[in-house]
Amino acid sequence: MSDVKITLKMTEREAFNFAQLVKRVARKNLGRDGLDVVTPEEETDAEAVLYRLRDALSAAGYEPR
Repeated sequence: MSDVKITLKMTEREAFNFAQLVKRVARKNLGRDGLDVVTPEEETDAEAVLYRLRDALSAAGYEPR
């Protein structure tokens, strides 16, 4: 499977608030033992992408406490 690159434009306020959401969701288990929003087959990949998204927001200066 090939890589996918996504470019997203948002306001500074949207970026900060989205970083807040990502921070909160990243602390939770996405599978059945937590939020139950992904299947067991999706869980590992979904969490890996969520962490990369959090890191990208942080690198752009959006790392809420």
